[in-house]
Amino acid sequence: MLTLYTRNLNLWQSSQPNISSTDFAALSDQDLWIDLFQPTIEEDRFLESQLGIEVPTREDMRDIEPSSRLYTDHGLCVMTASLLVGADTPKPSISPVTFILTPNRLCTIRYAEPSSFSRFSSRLVRQANNLSSGESLFLTLLDVITDRLAEVLESHGHSLDVLSNDIFSNKPDDDPTRLIAAKAQDLQQVLKRLGQLGNTLSMARESLVSVARLLSFVGPSAENWLRADSQSHIKTLIRDVRFLTEHADAINGKINFLLDATLGLIDIQQTQTVKILSVASVVFLPPTLIASIFGMNFHHIPGLDNPYGFLLSLIFILLAGIVPYLIFYRKEL
Repeated sequence: MLTLYTRNLNLWQSSQPNISSTDFAALSDQDLWIDLFQPTIEEDRFLESQLGIEVPTREDMRDIEPSSRLYTDHGLCVMTASLLVGADTPKPSISPVTFILTPNRLCTIRYAEPSSFSRFSSRLVRQANNLSSGESLFLTLLDVITDRLAEVLESHGHSLDVLSNDIFSNKPDDDPTRLIAAKAQDLQQVLKRLGQLGNTLSMARESLVSVARLLSFVGPSAENWLRADSQSHIKTLIRDVRFLTEHADAINGKINFLLDATLGLIDIQQTQTVKILSVASVVFLPPTLIASIFGMNFHHIPGLDNPYGFLLSLIFILLAGIVPYLIFYRKEL
């Protein structure tokens, strides 16, 4: 789907022309943004005819080599970034987006719908603004992308703080053993939630690194026609992205800490279970031994004919169970 964004004074209009129609006219100087979402072969060819370069295919956009993602072609900057998609959904993903920056207009090629694109496009056509060139559109779009990634880090960092409070919550009067037993049912869910947060944050960090590479490339590559204020804007964006990358690293470090703490709580809970089983085995082992001795099938067993033999054996069995229990109980105190 091809969408044209046309500037009329300080207002913008979006349209989705049928390029195969005979009524379609050539692009005007006010068509400053060409957005291709899941483009067809015909739309790719149309964009190539307008730019005079070969447009990257979907397979080309997936390449990870810097030479395939960041290059110039006939003076135009062709840049592919990996952007986070669906951060608020159960299944976030990374999708490549190609930016083609020319001295006159901006072209984007994408096969997913990052929320930053829909947010930027709706704001563009709804509010009057002073965006008047492809580079101003490009830098403002990167502003929105960076702000969206900052929101993801902030919201997931808050979720991580809530999880941290749940994991380490404790009251002085509470019995630690009962607290661990009560939490044991939720620890698996905590691990899953930590895994989800870690997965999304790692994708956000990958997006930030990709945007940082793009910004570091576009400044020197387009310095011949970028305005001075645009170069300053790029430097500001690079500083913001670096700060957000460091923040993402700090959050990932906290996730690893909480993962270790949760696994430690699981180990403590398992240790408590093994301890109970060990005490039970030690307590019941002597009575079992006594019962086994008196239960042997021999004619000549001491006390076999004693009328109080059964009662005495029960007393021995009870004492053999009570004495080890009292010993363990005193050691625990």
